[in-house]
Amino acid sequence: MKAPLICVSSIATVACLAVFYDCWTHPVNTREVQSRERTPEAGVDASSLGSQQPPEENRKLAAGLARPVDPPAPDLERRIAQALRSGEPDDSLKLLAALTYVDPVAAARLAQSPGPLREDAMRVVAQNWAALDRVGAERWAAQLQNPDERDTALNYLCYQVSQSDPVQAIEIAAHHGIGGQKGLIQNLAEQWAAKDFFSAGAWASTLSAGEERDQIYMRLALVLSKTAPEDAAQLLLDEIAPGAWQNEAAISVLHQWAIGDYDGAAAWVARFPAGELRERAVQELAGFAASKTHESP
Repeated sequence: MKAPLICVSSIATVACLAVFYDCWTHPVNTREVQSRERTPEAGVDASSLGSQQPPEENRKLAAGLARPVDPPAPDLERRIAQALRSGEPDDSLKLLAALTYVDPVAAARLAQSPGPLREDAMRVVAQNWAALDRVGAERWAAQLQNPDERDTALNYLCYQVSQSDPVQAIEIAAHHGIGGQKGLIQNLAEQWAAKDFFSAGAWASTLSAGEERDQIYMRLALVLSKTAPEDAAQLLLDEIAPGAWQNEAAISVLHQWAIGDYDGAAAWVARFPAGELRERAVQELAGFAASKTHESP
């Protein structure tokens, strides 16, 4: 009877580890996670990952491809800490993602350890924790003492949350005062528009007139120009106030338009009134034509 029991135990251990790796490579939808009950089978005892292994064994364990050596030892946290200090991303970051699924607080504590992979480790924890428990991840990121690390962790969190709820991601960015950093809200709006242009446009229409609204509509026009450049051209005229942002949006739309329909883009530029924008547009077309000429055999 002992042999079948050992076999079943080994298969269960490998299956759990495969789930952890899949969770890291394909973060779980937050709403789906919150809607189903967490059962004991969803987790795994750290001891099931075995004792200290060489780097190749760590990779196999993280990917769920190898069974741990006997006897198992509860040393996953110690092994991750060692890997983080050694600077081996293939080992430490995969194992850290697995630990985040089981014990995000412990994973966050390890991610903040000094070492060459600290920034990458913080990213892994922020993204995976946000996929499982947005509230807990946001609370952790917001209380980080280092302002740069705090803002970076919140940025990663926002990008992860936006996969399932872009409005909430934008609200989080605004709440923590990081919306303007590295064009975060504009980036989130652009990603949203690429997936669901109608919803992103409806949200943008509720914004008050101003520079932020113009920047967001510039991103929306850029997304639309890849499939419907004429509509994008009309959008920037209708929604962006005349001035610098409208001009930048026009050049971005023109570039995308020229890629798919150079003659159509040139006809659009021909309707521009004389001035700086028309001169820039003509130069953009000339540069585009020259680059295509050099690419031709």
